[in-house]
Amino acid sequence: MWESEWYRKAQIEANKEQPQGHDLYGITADMITGRGNYSSTSTQLSYPLALHHLAAQLAQDALFSIPQDKKASTFSNVKQGVNENYSHFVNRPWEAIKDNPDLPTEMKDPLFRVLAFDNAKSKTKSILVNLPRGSPVDEMLLRVSRAEQQSQTAMVAEVVKEAMGSQTKLTAAALKAGQRHSTTVHPKKRQGGITGVCHRCGQSGHLVMNCNQTVRCDKCQVDNHATVACRRSRSRAKGAKGGRMKVTVTPAWDFYTNNCQPPEKASEWMWKQQ
Repeated sequence: MWESEWYRKAQIEANKEQPQGHDLYGITADMITGRGNYSSTSTQLSYPLALHHLAAQLAQDALFSIPQDKKASTFSNVKQGVNENYSHFVNRPWEAIKDNPDLPTEMKDPLFRVLAFDNAKSKTKSILVNLPRGSPVDEMLLRVSRAEQQSQTAMVAEVVKEAMGSQTKLTAAALKAGQRHSTTVHPKKRQGGITGVCHRCGQSGHLVMNCNQTVRCDKCQVDNHATVACRRSRSRAKGAKGGRMKVTVTPAWDFYTNNCQPPEKASEWMWKQQ
């Protein structure tokens, strides 16, 4: 019943007038259904691609036009599930087609290509929409696989982006907390300024390397530092504050204290010399 319906639809399509040079110009019902002189595979492989698409579409239309209770196999019910992988789905319509005794062998693959697209879920169809209708199923599988990989890559990139954003926020919060802590520990530090006193001019707000003041030390009589920054003055002040060092001098022998008296027996030879 299905084959007769398919042939009837093929006759209707063959009777349509096509302009000369069109891919479907001069086709017959036997060419569409693969009968008679067109039953060999080598002959069918020479068909233009548009004729293969037409044959598969008419075969599907003929199948779906059969009343439900007379269908040997309901291919229309073999559809891709919402969460079903496409590579798993295409096995199911192929199993139904290859075991169907009413389908000619040469029509099983064209019908399989049609069902692989028409019975796929909407998301899969949006991926396959740019492929020519009736494209090989392995090409469909490759296209869907690439799209799924790109989707997974984009998902991973988004997760990494969110994680980096969270880490950046945590780092910024930690730095802000550290700044508040630094302000608390050093309350005397001026906002945006430099603490300490210049050792050259004695003024605050800059370092020695940046000092451009004209200086003169009245105590040292030099012009490389100011009087207020004189370290020599501070050293003397520290010495005065700490007290002077006590030095004990051991006196030499004081001959005058001992009246220069010679030894008792020395008087004898001293007076003899006189």
